[in-house]
Amino acid sequence: MDLKNQEQEKISILLEDLSLLEDYTRDLFSFLPLPICFVSPIGVILEINPAFERLTGYKTEEIVGQSLEKIFEKKQIDILVKEIFEKGSIGGKEIFIQTNQRESFPVSVSATLRKNKQQEKIGYFLGFFDLSEIKKKEQDFQRELKKVEEIRRALLNILEDVDEERKKAKEEKNKTLAIIANFSDGLLFFDNKNKLLLINPEAEKIFKITKEKVINKSTSLLSQIDVFKILINLIGFKIKKVFREELIIRDNLILEVSTAPIIVEKKLTGTLVILHDITREKLIEKIKTEFVSVAAHQLRTPLSAIKWTLRMLLDGDLGEITKEQRN
Repeated sequence: MDLKNQEQEKISILLEDLSLLEDYTRDLFSFLPLPICFVSPIGVILEINPAFERLTGYKTEEIVGQSLEKIFEKKQIDILVKEIFEKGSIGGKEIFIQTNQRESFPVSVSATLRKNKQQEKIGYFLGFFDLSEIKKKEQDFQRELKKVEEIRRALLNILEDVDEERKKAKEEKNKTLAIIANFSDGLLFFDNKNKLLLINPEAEKIFKITKEKVINKSTSLLSQIDVFKILINLIGFKIKKVFREELIIRDNLILEVSTAPIIVEKKLTGTLVILHDITREKLIEKIKTEFVSVAAHQLRTPLSAIKWTLRMLLDGDLGEITKEQRN
């Protein structure tokens, strides 16, 4: 009798444990934040948890007993179920689910097949993870990426334009430097602080000096160099306005000096000093003056003799002349 009571007590304990396990499983099923549903082998929803209700908007009484086709497209769910029965479990399959408001959004599906002790397939569990926020962020990211790509292309276009303009500016600079280098007059360019930034080869010949010795020197420092002293005395330390002023550099070199302010966007950026060699013109002018002087002197002597002879004829010193001869 005691043995029988002990066995009944054990059975009672086991039944109680089984009940507690069922309650625990049910509570866990309800508590899980992951939406889960249990589906029969023929695709009928048998049980859902609260998270599934929140995901789809369906109440338990509205969806339990319904086919999976109520929340999935038939083509999608057929492929999914086939894979579940073939593999036994799947994970991370992307599929679209429909709410009770007929709104569709993407979810990630995981599934596992359920079997009884006889290894008969009695259904399967489906677990879902809402991908709508992730997809939204992906879309936002793609939009931002597209904007970044557009900005990148725009920047590339700008850089190409800048590079093209830089090449054009370099070409223009080279042309300008070529013109300056081959200019027949001497050229000196001073910045707005009166520092010499440029001297062309012709000016180097005029002053018999190399550019390395004078570049970046101010007018005050240049005035201490003998060959520049006369020029600085003419144009001044602050470079005043000069127009075609003559300057004798040495016995066989006379220059005509002019200054021109360089203004960019209404702002003075520097001053250009132009040195034009007029030595030959001055020599020609001197020769012309001397020639005119000599010619006038040489013509004056015979003219005086002719004048005296005509006066003697008119006065009758050489005899009387007729009216016609007088005229």
